Formats: sequence, structure tokens, C-alpha cells
Amino acid sequence: MPEENSLLNVYKNFKAEPLKTPEEFSKFYVERPIKSTLMKELKTKIENAERGKFLFIGHRGSGKSTELNKLSSELEENFLVIRYSIKENLDMNDITIKDFLLSLGLKIYELGEQNNIEFSTELKDDFMRFVRETTHIKEKEIKELKGAGLSFTKIFMAKIGIESQTKDYVREELKTKITDLVRKINNLIAVIENLSNKKILIVVDDTDKLTRYEQAEDLFYKNYSLLLQIDCNVIYTFPIPLVFDPYFESVQNKFDGICVLPQPAVKSKNLEIFDDDGINFFKNIFYKRVNERKDTIDENTLEYAIISTGKLSEFVNVIRDALIKSTVKGKTKIEKEEIEECASDLRGIYEKALTQKHISTLLEIHETKHASDKSPEEKIVRDMLFSLIIVEYENKEGKRWHEINPILFPLIDKWKNILQEKQGMKYTL
Repeated sequence: MPEENSLLNVYKNFKAEPLKTPEEFSKFYVERPIKSTLMKELKTKIENAERGKFLFIGHRGSGKSTELNKLSSELEENFLVIRYSIKENLDMNDITIKDFLLSLGLKIYELGEQNNIEFSTELKDDFMRFVRETTHIKEKEIKELKGAGLSFTKIFMAKIGIESQTKDYVREELKTKITDLVRKINNLIAVIENLSNKKILIVVDDTDKLTRYEQAEDLFYKNYSLLLQIDCNVIYTFPIPLVFDPYFESVQNKFDGICVLPQPAVKSKNLEIFDDDGINFFKNIFYKRVNERKDTIDENTLEYAIISTGKLSEFVNVIRDALIKSTVKGKTKIEKEEIEECASDLRGIYEKALTQKHISTLLEIHETKHASDKSPEEKIVRDMLFSLIIVEYENKEGKRWHEINPILFPLIDKWKNILQEKQGMKYTL
């Protein structure tokens, strides 16, 4: 196959990862079709807030990190911005508020060093001593790791992120010292802001990627008061399943603003009408990543890929895998066959996790377009939102509804038959 026609030339552009660099934004960014002023409004709020705390809500894989990276870049001229990724700094399978706050404190200290802030000897020694005592890391080990080229902050952040014993020490020590830690964090913030003459903005990302729902509950519902005590502007990404928790109503009012990044719909609520705005959004993403090469896929196949997937990251992953399948088959373009194969592979992963209770609930949601647990104790809907089996959509009129992930639509008739066999009766709603 001639190199210039190879589908692999654009394969690297289909990574389901956030855009980060100015070059990536210039080449690949597409403005969202609904609530296009949402990020401008959030930017204005931050620019005029003293110590604002904001929740940024959306499905995992919906483009939140890309939008936050873009916002951070736009604010860097007037703010000192910390982009804090839970995924990059902590263990996604095992995290508590104590790990998070100590790690965040180290990131703030690092921000000061990066901006040549001259902390007083007293403040510096006090913070370093506190971190050493909390982690139980000996001076000898610190010197050895520094000799290997690691900075003070990198040493401790690595230990907190990956070492079970260090995490155990931290959690035990901070049982009685968490307030002291918050005070030290705020002292660092005050000094940095005063000496730099800039406000600090912290963007806490990837909380929606925590592997267990209970971890998100621990951060935002059991310990939200500690999150609010960080004395600077902070944006916290907020897992969308928590919105359906009874605690949300009381907690949301404690924050200064809530921004919901909608998942663009590609069909109407009744699934009978295509939403041109949503479909064109996905098309533009595709064409920007193939350098406007229209011969990569025909229009009907592209539209099929769009309506077969539930959200942005799934669409990108299906196209990425289809590029490989098409190349291996010796094709010069993606055809419907490859899209169907990739969608089927993804569908199989979701299906393995579904019980009869899940199936019954999903069929009800498909019929009513509404998702909620039957009681505060039940978490089946929240769990399926967390795992992206259920998706919340919004159109340009601001109407929201719930639907099962479109990748699962081909299973609906099969599910109805399963319930019919189990119940010994025809499935109806």
C-alpha cells in the first residue's frame, strides 16, 4: 500500500486522550455544539472570584479534561495554575482524602519552587518536617533519592502514590493532624500568592476515573468540608453518578458554582430524528484528525459510527480500532464491516458485567428516558452511570434525558427475550 494512502498515517491522531498542547488545540479542537459559552462563563467566574470552589460535572470520556486544559492555558497569564491529575499522582484503586491533601500540598510547594518563590526558612523547614514525619521517610533515604536526581516533592509524591506502607503511615498520622495539614497548605498558598502577585488556580482532574464509587463518595460527601478549606480558587471535576446521590442536594450549595458539560445528543429523545448539531460535532472531530481526507471513510459509514457509540471517547476508540482492522485487511478506507466489528467488541465488554437486575433496569430506562435508583440505599443506577452503561444527554434547547449507551442498542431484543424466559411471560413496560 502506498505510504501516502496508508490509514496508519492518521492512526496516531485517534487517541482517546485530552488535548494538551497549543499545537493539538490548533489542529484538533472542535467547539461544542451546545452550551458553547459554558467555559467562557466559568473563566469569568474564576477571574472575579476570591477563593471560589467549583464543581465541573460530566461523563467520563466526554471531553472534560480537554476543556479544562484549554481553560487553564487561557488563565495562565494572570494565574498560577496547578493542573492536578488524580490519575497521575495517586493510586486510582486506593485513595483517601488524606493521601489527596498531602499530595496536593506537595504540588503547591512545587509550584512555589518552579516560580522561584523564596519561602522563609521557618516555613520551609516546618513543611518538610511535617511531610517527613507523616510519611515516616528517613533522611538517609531522602538523600539517596536526591542523589538519583529526584526533588524533595517528587520523592514524597512517588511514595504516597505507589507505596502501600507509606500510605498506611500517612493515613494513621493524619487521623489527628488533618487540620494542621490544611493550615500548612494555606500558609504555602498565601506566601506564593503574595510574593508572585498572582492568584493560584488548582484544577483537580480525573476524579471521575476512580475505580470505585465509594472512593468518590468519600472525597465529595464525607469530606467536602476539607475540600472547601483550600484557600484559593479550585475546580474539582465531579463524577456524574454522584449527582444522583441524595447527598448532592445539600452538598452542591456549599460550592460557588456548578458547571455541567453536556454530552451532545446525536438523536432526539424518542430516537426518531437525527440531531444535526451533535452529528456534525463528531464529524468535525473525525475530519480534523484525518487532515480533511474524505476518502478515509464514506459519509454513511461515518454517520453509522457516530450513532453506534455513546460518547466522544468511545467514538474515537472505535475509529482508532477500525483503522487497524481496515489496514490489516489491506483496505484503503474504513467500511461499515470494521465499525460493526469494533462496536461488537466494545459491546461484549459491557455485556459481561450485566445481571438480570441490570437488564431489567436498562429496559425501563430505555422506555422512560429517566434514570434514578428506587431508594437511597440502592446504587444500581449510579453504578451503571459510573461504568458508562447509562448516559445523560442534552440538546441545544437544554432538555436532558437518560438513555442506555447506544453501543448496547443491538442487545435490546435479546434482553427482552431473556426476561421473558426468566419470568415465563411476555416482556412489556
